[in-house]
Amino acid sequence: MERKTALELLDPSHHDDVSVLYKNWGIISGSFVGSIGALWYNWANRRPTLSGLPRSLIIVASLAGAGRLLQDYRDKRLAQRDAVLRHYISLHPEDFELPRKSITISFTLNLFEIIILPARVKYSEVFGSWIPVR
Repeated sequence: MERKTALELLDPSHHDDVSVLYKNWGIISGSFVGSIGALWYNWANRRPTLSGLPRSLIIVASLAGAGRLLQDYRDKRLAQRDAVLRHYISLHPEDFELPRKSITISFTLNLFEIIILPARVKYSEVFGSWIPVR
């Protein structure tokens, strides 16, 4: 498995090969919620299932549009967050170096096998000291 740097992980070029469901999740979920809501409204008012069909279609279309707007808003927010992260990483590359490699030798059926693993990081190196204040 190839190790990637932080900037390679945030590269936006790999977002082009997403599935059709991911591209249209807002429309699909909005249509689903609208159709279930219209059916529930008819059931709760003891009306026939398909009564008020034009109203139901308007509800489905409006919630599909609202889902699309929500999806666009979410995509813009995530793109902005990724841009801020890429900018921060480009300004502070020393904080995002690749982890050091350490060589671990293990024995398998009396044969030497060299496994390259990233160096372990202790929690004491990650977290600072903490004193609860009461």
